[in-house]
Amino acid sequence: GTLRPDLATAAPAIVVEPSGVRHEGVLVPAGEPLTWPLAGAAAGRLRFAWAAQAPGTATLTVTTAATAPMTNRPIFATLQRTFDAGAGLAYEDLEIATDAPAVLSFVADSPAGIVISDLRIVQPSRRNDAMIVLLLDTTRRDAIGLYGSRRPTTPQIDRIFAGAWKAERAWSLASWTTPSVAALLTGMLPSGQEDESGASVGIAPNVPTLGHDFALAGWSTAHFNANPALNVDNGFHRGFTTFYTPPYEMASMALPGSDMLARLPGWIRAHEGERFLLYLQLIEPHEPYGRPDQPKGVTAFDPDYTGSYRGDESHFDLSFDATLQPRDVEHLRALYDDDVRYGDLLIGQFWDGLDAALRDRATFVFLSDHGEEFLEHGGWKHGPSLYDEVLRVPFLLRPGNARHFP
Repeated sequence: GTLRPDLATAAPAIVVEPSGVRHEGVLVPAGEPLTWPLAGAAAGRLRFAWAAQAPGTATLTVTTAATAPMTNRPIFATLQRTFDAGAGLAYEDLEIATDAPAVLSFVADSPAGIVISDLRIVQPSRRNDAMIVLLLDTTRRDAIGLYGSRRPTTPQIDRIFAGAWKAERAWSLASWTTPSVAALLTGMLPSGQEDESGASVGIAPNVPTLGHDFALAGWSTAHFNANPALNVDNGFHRGFTTFYTPPYEMASMALPGSDMLARLPGWIRAHEGERFLLYLQLIEPHEPYGRPDQPKGVTAFDPDYTGSYRGDESHFDLSFDATLQPRDVEHLRALYDDDVRYGDLLIGQFWDGLDAALRDRATFVFLSDHGEEFLEHGGWKHGPSLYDEVLRVPFLLRPGNARHFP
């Protein structure tokens, strides 16, 4: 299991890394120790993350003191670490063992104090469960190879989820991202998280999330999201100790998912062998359509197109362009499919970068928040309509720890 201290009386605090990753924790004021009484025997890895509240350097001292006779002293007696604020968050991973009650004490030497996040004692194991949710934004069911895509859009997803459980009847509860993901993370209908005008408020205050549920079970939780519409202001950080989303601005919608995934390795390494929930949402293939590693408007899925549409028109103008011709729609769908292919490439790179033990023990879920319409019913994009092209989504589940469905 995982041991965590009762920090209800400590002052809550937030630290944001230079990379924009946000961590919830508690404040350890300068010279005022944060203590963690261990009621009995404890053995494993003492892990936590920390950062100074002000620029410059800070020193953290961790000591242990026995409160009852013991046959084995704690493996470490005193730890001193110096932190450079410009280096981002510091992750600690220390061996600890005590067979009797003891007290851990954390003391900061920094004018503004330090923030400690995700403090725990764990027993890492190849058999510990973990869950990784992979959401590819705006992805139609028929854009996935395992669901019959007409183009080779998802060779990596098809590889990773070969033999996985595949939902044939999965529909999003909303036709656009904010209410859809809010429903996914809370289990509530979108109508339960709207204001008086009927607009989505995101995740309503005081509503527990999937992150809360896993945290209550002792798991670490993290949410990395490439869609800036899901942010702290509308509650999507709630239940997740670690949270990232890009700045809420139109330009962020065009940031490739690789920008978000680059922030992951440190967190994953710091939770090796642990129980954790990791939620990942890539922005691809949300418009503007087209791969970020190709010239705008160019796709190998439609190399002979000679028209003027490049895939970013509706991104800047939400009105339907009446001059659009069937050949243009075909090209825009090709750009969209190529964007799916790019998201699939990123998922494959993420998967291949995980160690074999994590790939084996973690349960992987793949899904989307909604689809996209390409004039099948006279509409464009997503949001206004509730047709299957917008609501029917892929849902794949690859169980971990060698579990198999009958």
